Amino acid sequence: MGLFLLLLVAFNMSYLVIFITRFTEELFATFIAAIFIFNAFKKIYKVSVDYPMFPTNCTCSDGNLTSTEFIEDGKTSERLWNCHVS
Repeated sequence: MGLFLLLLVAFNMSYLVIFITRFTEELFATFIAAIFIFNAFKKIYKVSVDYPMFPTNCTCSDGNLTSTEFIEDGKTSERLWNCHVS
């Protein structure tokens, strides 16, 4: 990269700036926005895999309750789910 910049300076290539149009600027802005959006979706996917919203392998810590009784009881702070996500 440094060599490329050195060649640009040596041959006075700064005059090429006049060829940069509004379309070129918008194109680069679109590419940058797409990269940010793609990275955001990638991170959302990673979080959803690491911490699923509805894990399938959970059991109630109180052996006398079923999952429907746990939900109807509403005391989520007193009884916890034991989830083992791999």
